[in-house]
Amino acid sequence: MSKEVEVFGKKVIFKNNICSEDGNGVEDWYRTYNLYISITDVCLASCPFCNNNTIKKQKFTDKKFDLEKLKEVLKELKDKRLLNRVSITGGEPLLNLPLLNDVTNAIYDICGDKQYVTINTNGVNLSKITQLEKLDNIAGIHISRHHYEDKRNDEIFGFKTVGTDEIKNLQDKLSNKKLLRLNSLLIKNYIDNAAEVEKYLEMAADLDIFRVGFVGLMRLNSFCDENYVEYNEILNSLSKNCIVVSKLKNKSTCDCANGMYLSKSGKLVEFYSRVVRDLNPSEAGQFSYTADNKLCAGFGNVIY
Repeated sequence: MSKEVEVFGKKVIFKNNICSEDGNGVEDWYRTYNLYISITDVCLASCPFCNNNTIKKQKFTDKKFDLEKLKEVLKELKDKRLLNRVSITGGEPLLNLPLLNDVTNAIYDICGDKQYVTINTNGVNLSKITQLEKLDNIAGIHISRHHYEDKRNDEIFGFKTVGTDEIKNLQDKLSNKKLLRLNSLLIKNYIDNAAEVEKYLEMAADLDIFRVGFVGLMRLNSFCDENYVEYNEILNSLSKNCIVVSKLKNKSTCDCANGMYLSKSGKLVEFYSRVVRDLNPSEAGQFSYTADNKLCAGFGNVIY
């Protein structure tokens, strides 16, 4: 199921089905699409699984981020009723707080204060998020953290990351207790089995984090191939403290599951698992805006 979408005069093919249990989907001619905005290529980490790590070894984007062009893109997608959620990524977006502030302000100015916006970060400058003028509007800040122990997490990122004490300190100060979320990649010898997943969920409960994501590695390079962990095998081995409430597929492109965990202290933690299996689908499922100011269908087909 697909439909032709015209953006800035260019026609591209997007999927128009909603995910379903059997993967065949339900046709939805009014569906909207997420927009991923990369405001920078720069990142202090050197994660072996990341495509940005390959970019860093070559050359960082040296073009200035074009906020005015982004505003054009936001208006085009909004006016054509194509825009769903907005996710701000990098590189590391919290390395440039003034630009991040300008971008979030632009999104809400054009799309309205109810626009669903999230920020993805490895936690650099995390405490400074309180400087964002539209912090109260932001739906979530997803902290990439791939182990429950600070030292093991630092190993993966290749530098000193934000620690659990810092996260807990910030969480205690925030009025919105659902702002901070944790995302962990499933990596062999790190978070790679049911027991490790439940230890991670216990950490989240201790930090008062309400939602955790466990994401399968995308097969971008040899590291990802060699250290891939299948999340479905973990779900089948979880204890009675976990309950999986839904499983969905998008054809053979990706699939996910959602559930709840009851911690030892009696706190409920939401969790989800997902993996992208086809990195080159025939139809786009999202828009992306790159740090060098290109609007793409998916993550490579340049539209504008």
